[in-house]
Amino acid sequence: MKTLSIFAFSLLLLTGCSKAPETSEAVKKGIITDLAKKVDVNNMDVQVTSIAFHGDTADAMVNFAPKGQPNAGMQMRYTMEKKEDGWHIAARKGNVAAHGGATASGVPAVPGGAAAGGEMPAGHPPVDPSSLPPAKQ
Repeated sequence: MKTLSIFAFSLLLLTGCSKAPETSEAVKKGIITDLAKKVDVNNMDVQVTSIAFHGDTADAMVNFAPKGQPNAGMQMRYTMEKKEDGWHIAARKGNVAAHGGATASGVPAVPGGAAAGGEMPAGHPPVDPSSLPPAKQ
């Protein structure tokens, strides 16, 4: 009986202390969680297109696009860091291909819109910058 209790406790200890899994879904969750502190990601489709794991870090290529408009987005490269509570953005390695614009912090701008004088997609009606909501800090 005592051996069974020690075994059960050991199993519980091992499963309860596991770190974030090395999957693209876990990395995607970390990116969305971190970016949601700065921008509204609910109107964006976020897709991890490639990832390379290196122990407790990972390099991820991520596409951001307005919901339902896959060709109007941008691509970013992130270095992710694995912590006890999941993956977190450690560094942004620059915007690789911007179609809708990005802010200086590297987070996507107004989905499908322009950031700091960027261009709108072809055929988009003019937008008065003063009508846009203030950027989240």
